[in-house]
Amino acid sequence: MSNRLFLIQNGLYDQHTHCYSETAALVETAERIGLPVVGYAHRNVPEKMAALLGVKPAFSFPPGYRTSRDRYCAVLTDYLDMSDAFAADCKVLDDDGCTAADDVFVPYALPVEIYGLAKWLASRPPNRRPRVKVVYHHPDLEWKPQADRNKVSGDFSIWRHAFLQLAKVLPAERLFIAATVPQLAGILSKIADHPVEHVPWAIWWLEDRFANERRLERADPALGADLIICGDYRPEKGRDLVPSILIRLLAALPLLRIRLQVSRQTFADEVLQKIGLAVGTSAASNLRIHVGQLSQGDFVRRLASSRLALLPYVQARYALRGSGVFAEALGYGVPVVAPAASWMHDCLAAGHGAGVVFQQYSSADIAKAVLDAFVKIDLLERQAAGKAEAWRSTHNASTVLRMIGVSKQSP
Repeated sequence: MSNRLFLIQNGLYDQHTHCYSETAALVETAERIGLPVVGYAHRNVPEKMAALLGVKPAFSFPPGYRTSRDRYCAVLTDYLDMSDAFAADCKVLDDDGCTAADDVFVPYALPVEIYGLAKWLASRPPNRRPRVKVVYHHPDLEWKPQADRNKVSGDFSIWRHAFLQLAKVLPAERLFIAATVPQLAGILSKIADHPVEHVPWAIWWLEDRFANERRLERADPALGADLIICGDYRPEKGRDLVPSILIRLLAALPLLRIRLQVSRQTFADEVLQKIGLAVGTSAASNLRIHVGQLSQGDFVRRLASSRLALLPYVQARYALRGSGVFAEALGYGVPVVAPAASWMHDCLAAGHGAGVVFQQYSSADIAKAVLDAFVKIDLLERQAAGKAEAWRSTHNASTVLRMIGVSKQSP
């Protein structure tokens, strides 16, 4: 059993990242099972959020952040400089009395975090180095997966170097490495020469709190939606195709009630303008756009009161990467449309949740998959609802804490 869990969420700075809901789930679960947590967030975390979650502002850079613009060695420069910064930021753990009896948990790890941990641990005597637990959510996005997604080609040097540096300062039995995608776990185990386990998502489930509201909102035409596209509105999540997808859908189903979340008003204006010109203002009036972030409660209400969730993601970017929106949709019993040849496709094929996959990243193929889903939406909804509880029983903070070895509690 752990003495204390030192939780490093260096990507926690607003409600829009999965770090927020995951931190809430981990802290809430740890409190329930009597596991003391000392939590840290990005240094720009809002004061009220830090107080609510019980975390301290401490870390300079979120995972995957880029600062260097050097045309030849930007990746290497950031790796070296940011790992130095991460190691320096870890000094706050020294101040808080972290010992060899404690566990340090980094739920969103990349080579910068691994090398930073190695540098910090090297500054401590061997008998004062804590156990380390890290989880990977995605690979180097420049790697090229093979068709079966069990092997990749690319440059592994920085990833390998980070693992080797950590191995120098921490015995293998005190290091736990995991990934949220099975194929990624297998690939990383070869790069690290260390076992890499597959772990589920630590989702903060609000199902019990919003179950009645969800049922009412789905039945209320003014509140519920037939289709939702939510989460961070980025190019890799289909931003460039969304207007043309919606035009095709509204041309075929003019009464389709659609919810869309975007990050900026300019994106909302662009979508409305294109749809209005293509299918008319009457069809466009069925599109409700939310600009900006949502609280976790509002996000859940919108997702769970929708009949179908569309994830129009670029397949190449999600071949070895999971999706928090997908994981939450399945747990709230919402059918999905997701890319083929992805972790999401694997989950559906294994009998989790319900939905349809699109084969090609094109507005035509994605719109067709959505229309195919609506042909059998009643069946998909029944299937999704029937499988939701089993999904939630696996993808939760209790399971994750038990699997990483800091809790002996049952989920």
